[in-house]
Amino acid sequence: MEENLALDKLSAERRERYRKISDVLWIVLFLNFSVAAGKIILGWATNCLSVLADGVHSFSDGASNIIGLFGIHLSRQPKDFDHPYGHRRYETLASLAIAIILFFVSFHLFEEAYRLFKSSRTSPGAPPLSFAVMLATMLVNIAVALYERKRAGELQSDLLRSDSMHTASDVLVSLSVIAGLVLIRAGWVWADSLTTMFVALVILRVALDIVKQSSDVLCDHIVLDAEEVRSLVTQVKGVKSCHMVRSRGRSDDAQVDLHVLVADHMDVKTAHEISHLVEGRISKRYPGVSDVVVHIEPESTLEEGHI
Repeated sequence: MEENLALDKLSAERRERYRKISDVLWIVLFLNFSVAAGKIILGWATNCLSVLADGVHSFSDGASNIIGLFGIHLSRQPKDFDHPYGHRRYETLASLAIAIILFFVSFHLFEEAYRLFKSSRTSPGAPPLSFAVMLATMLVNIAVALYERKRAGELQSDLLRSDSMHTASDVLVSLSVIAGLVLIRAGWVWADSLTTMFVALVILRVALDIVKQSSDVLCDHIVLDAEEVRSLVTQVKGVKSCHMVRSRGRSDDAQVDLHVLVADHMDVKTAHEISHLVEGRISKRYPGVSDVVVHIEPESTLEEGHI
């Protein structure tokens, strides 16, 4: 009965976590699309590719928010027979989808920038309004990135963390575009193409970072330090030794399994109680751990070389 109540409480806490992540994404989605609209309209009006590219970059931020909301909807589904570990990796898959979008955007911008660099055209416009719009949108991007990163830490969300990285890149991109506008006003037409290429490089770098983080989760990269877990477990009374500590998943949804050695003639009930103590000690030390499997072994197996 108490175990069922604890599970219900945990399930409720996770639903609340997903609701909060969704709220953050809706706020960021509105701001990203507002920023993108301002940059795209300015880019078309002034015939400036770098500003237009920055607008596309911001628009991809909003598109990633929509994918993120879809991923959150799937991730918040409870465990079932076919998914005994839950659906949390849909959130990681959504992060990969964001990266794929960025790869396509980066390639397209490289292509367009190179085409314009090789062609001859008149200097794009860079009126004072361009600087005002870029500065305003840059301030919005800074605020959004800081807010999203803060909430990512509070909610332990890979999705919000990767999306905040994407949004933060807009700040560097906007600075480069402003620098390009200064050069354009000075009559250097080529600055537009080179700035666009720089924007594409930044987008590509962000995509690669997201792929690295997501692949660590999908390829079961180690999550917890094995030595630290071993030291923690051996503090439990009755535990003689601990080995084969393995962990996978994410920092906020980790699965751990390990082997624990106890006295040879210990009765099953006592050994079972020790396994629960080990589970409790690990869960308390690492709040993000969602599953712990403890394999009990007699101490003599170590001496006999069976492990």
